Amino acid sequence: MLAVLDENYNLVNTTEFSGGVRATGINSRHFIVLCDESLKAFDKQSLELVFTTEIAAARMALTNEKIFLTGDTGTTAINAYTGTTIWNETIPADDLISSGEWIFRLDKNGGLACFNGPYNVETPVTELSIEPTAPEGQNDYYITTPVITLESTDTESYAAETMYSINEAGYVNYTAPFELPEGFISLSWYSTDNHGYQEELQFDSYKIDTAAPVTSLSTEGTEHLTGYFNSDSVVITLDAVDAGSGLDAIYYNLDGSEDEYASPIILSSSGEYTLTYWAEDLAGNKEEINTYNIVIDRKKPKAKLTRDISPGIGIITITGSDKLSGIDKIWYSFNGGSWLEYTGPLALPEGRHQLDYYAVDKAGNQSKLYYRNIRIPPGDDTGLININLNGTEPLNAPDTDLMLNLSCDSTMENIRWYAEIENEDGVEIGTGNDLSWTVPYTEDTMILRITAGADLIDPAMTVYTSEVMLVENQRAVEWNSLERDDYYAGRTLPFDPVIFDARGMEVDAADITWSYTINEDAPQSMSITDGEWSIPNEAGRIAITASYPE
Repeated sequence: MLAVLDENYNLVNTTEFSGGVRATGINSRHFIVLCDESLKAFDKQSLELVFTTEIAAARMALTNEKIFLTGDTGTTAINAYTGTTIWNETIPADDLISSGEWIFRLDKNGGLACFNGPYNVETPVTELSIEPTAPEGQNDYYITTPVITLESTDTESYAAETMYSINEAGYVNYTAPFELPEGFISLSWYSTDNHGYQEELQFDSYKIDTAAPVTSLSTEGTEHLTGYFNSDSVVITLDAVDAGSGLDAIYYNLDGSEDEYASPIILSSSGEYTLTYWAEDLAGNKEEINTYNIVIDRKKPKAKLTRDISPGIGIITITGSDKLSGIDKIWYSFNGGSWLEYTGPLALPEGRHQLDYYAVDKAGNQSKLYYRNIRIPPGDDTGLININLNGTEPLNAPDTDLMLNLSCDSTMENIRWYAEIENEDGVEIGTGNDLSWTVPYTEDTMILRITAGADLIDPAMTVYTSEVMLVENQRAVEWNSLERDDYYAGRTLPFDPVIFDARGMEVDAADITWSYTINEDAPQSMSITDGEWSIPNEAGRIAITASYPE
């Protein structure tokens, strides 16, 4: 056990250690114990273990900064501050003694040697270590922040201080590992021992860039919402900056095709595009991938109004459709008022109203402007009116006029009928409880809206509506007759007739099916090639018929 006593011999501190004691000593800092197989140094005040040196010796002598050990293996000089070996000789010795900085050693053959000289002639040595140990980027760049550790040693004493400077900004006392900043870095350092001996100044330099470049995107074109354009073309420009090592290249991928950016990207076709882009610097830092979605849409959207009308109230719904960019907003004006953004179904009171509306898609294209007159019946009317449309749905009357028989079961007087096809402006078609009406000729499938009301002019009129589907209203056709009795069997007959419908309007021959009969036998299909028909090689009377396809 070791113990520290004060000036009154009171116990201050103790410590225990194992191992046989061969010799003890004390210097300016430490209490030294030579054990069987080691040398131990303890702080004189706290008795904390400062160092242990594994060594076997028989005798020990102390000077101001050195510990000398001797024995069968020779003589060794130990740094009293650090426990490291300064020098040794291999002549076996029996004893040694110190006097100031002089050491006298008695070898086993009776020889006496004296060791003397300056007690400190070596400057400290500072070793630098860096983590990462080598640049991991391109062009000798560190792309993670390096950490510097400085470790100083002194053979005969100890390093009192270590100083370093970054980019000649003044020297700082080293106390712990430190990080290097970004850029081109010059680092210098040195250490000084407790006697003022200073090592030569040491230098090194490093290139550090841990930040990736940053790419910006700009566009030229008519843009409505972000990424939605309606211009003839869109020009995309990429620009990147790097504050460290400098920009190496910009890369992009447009819908699966990767390339290095060299000039603005021009898109001119309508459609949806996905552009990803990034940049890399000279140090090898790669930017996180950016994504930009682009839609080029030059077609106008459409808007549609639907009505759910009951006595006293009408629920109006407006929807928009756009196949590419999608609908952004719908606007409407009620009875000539200000334009308002449509956010949901509108509830209209009884009476006569005008509703104007249009749609705008995300690319900024605007639909045509729609105008609708809407009539809401009074809420206190108790009469129930049914519209009976005599016919099947869809209504189809090939080769005949399309006649609708309309009737209204109501006690109202002065009933008027009103027809509206596919939201076009409607027309009055008759009056009375019963009405027959010929549908206008049409070549397309469409919706027919029939309305019965007490008075189409009175804003407070009672209105009831029904819808049916119209399909192509086909009419019988006529053509300039080619019928003759003297066709020659097997001959080729020029065949290019002019065709008219029942109203006297010319009909496209491509819409007509031709057939023929011989001696009133079963009809057979005609094959017209380049305006000619080959007459069958058969005697008899030929009749040719033109008709619409089934």
